[in-house]
Amino acid sequence: MEKNEFHAEIKYLHMKGLMLKEIKAELDNVHSISAPAFATVYNWMNEFKRGRAHVMHLIRDVQLRLRQKSSIKSTILTDE
Repeated sequence: MEKNEFHAEIKYLHMKGLMLKEIKAELDNVHSISAPAFATVYNWMNEFKRGRAHVMHLIRDVQLRLRQKSSIKSTILTDE
């Protein structure tokens, strides 16, 4: 299953009113080995509580951080 599909399933279970441990148990029952880690489910639940609803928000944040790191790295290398 793709990352965005897990994201959608976690969001659905969250909107259904299930708690974090219940969502993780449900994912483990359905997907067993391929289910996301507890920390992943925890992080996505926190994102939903903050109002983020789409995977694209998460992807953009990661891309922004990577660009900032590469910018800092290139600045350090050119200063030497």
